Amino acid sequence: MNGPSRLPAWVPQWVRDPLVHFLLMGGVLFAAYGLLGPDGNDPKRITVSRDALVTFVQYRANAFQSDFFDKSLDELTSAERDALVDEYVREEALYREALAMGLDEGDYVIRQRLIQRLDFLLESGIDSGIDTEEIGRAGLEEFYAEFGDDYREPPVYTFAHVFFNGELRGDAGAREGARQLLTELNEQAAPFSAAIGLGDRPLYFQNYIERTRDFVESYLGPDLTSTLDGVEPSASTWHGPMPSPYGWHLVLLTERRPARLPDLEEIENRVREDRDRIRVAQARRTSIDRIVDGYEVRLVGLDPETPAAEARR
Repeated sequence: MNGPSRLPAWVPQWVRDPLVHFLLMGGVLFAAYGLLGPDGNDPKRITVSRDALVTFVQYRANAFQSDFFDKSLDELTSAERDALVDEYVREEALYREALAMGLDEGDYVIRQRLIQRLDFLLESGIDSGIDTEEIGRAGLEEFYAEFGDDYREPPVYTFAHVFFNGELRGDAGAREGARQLLTELNEQAAPFSAAIGLGDRPLYFQNYIERTRDFVESYLGPDLTSTLDGVEPSASTWHGPMPSPYGWHLVLLTERRPARLPDLEEIENRVREDRDRIRVAQARRTSIDRIVDGYEVRLVGLDPETPAAEARR
């Protein structure tokens, strides 16, 4: 057999160097990528693809529904599509020129936009990669047991009231007026509708229908709201006088529903949506942590008692 082929003696020594061969091969691959890449590696060539237009329209509309905009693209007239392409090309050309001029360097707004875009891409990828049907009944019940307090419904009150204004009548006069009317209302077994036109005009509502404890307290104060908890609901028995920051009140409480935790079946769709949202958020945090962990962080001049530069990891 013949021995390995050798280059002629007249070939320069540097051509024989393996490093030169490596660089030549790299140049060929780079050139091939330039020819086959989306813009041929030519900064002056703009390729307008369907995906690029759909993404462009989504950012313009600030609504990220790729399927909707992909379908909408087919519904455009030729003139509308040409106008859209012109807008995309104009923006892309200006963007590239700005980058070429270094206008992105040191611009905090651009920095934040790039971070937001990466964050959006991470969340979109995670959202599409998580199977929301994967959670079985047992997993959903486990989630509901852990976060049940978030779904607990507050106490609810339904009542009418007659108001006696402490500012107009004085505190003692308002209380006495309420006390005298209380006897009359209970002797007549006055119904819910009887509150209209009695006493002074309420500052807010005459009737509170299925209002939560926080709602009632925000309008009538904690003292009156707490008093309601000790009143037995009735269709005709009035109670009072009850104090508020504004005066005194006679109250006909017709319903009080205590705080309750709904059965999972009542709010299953809401719980499942919350579970999916939390899973996406957890996966997103994991992805971001993985990116951050890939960097070495050096603290410089933050603590006068430590060296000027100190690596955190």
